[in-house]
Amino acid sequence: MSRREAEAIARSQKETTTHLGQSSAVPSNHMEGTDVHRGQPTTSLQTKSASMAEYKNTVARMLEECERVVERNTSLEEELVIAQCKVDELEQRVKESEAKKCECLRE
Repeated sequence: MSRREAEAIARSQKETTTHLGQSSAVPSNHMEGTDVHRGQPTTSLQTKSASMAEYKNTVARMLEECERVVERNTSLEEELVIAQCKVDELEQRVKESEAKKCECLRE
């Protein structure tokens, strides 16, 4: 996750949470995001909705990045297993060569 994305998430979380830790997406003095006196959408709610949309997009990008990392990790693990098998095979060949060398020296 980039620093910019982390800052965007922190900003979004700060804007959508009150100092008491309760969601403030719909203020208690507003009905379903409309100004009680005028019946118009609140600017605060629109701002918070935009922030939440940005937050959701950031989370979606982070999830995609995590999935790519998991795929890459799986691929690397498979490569590691193959490499370990090759190392084991080479170690076995070295042991066999050393055993033959010892036999030749005895003769």
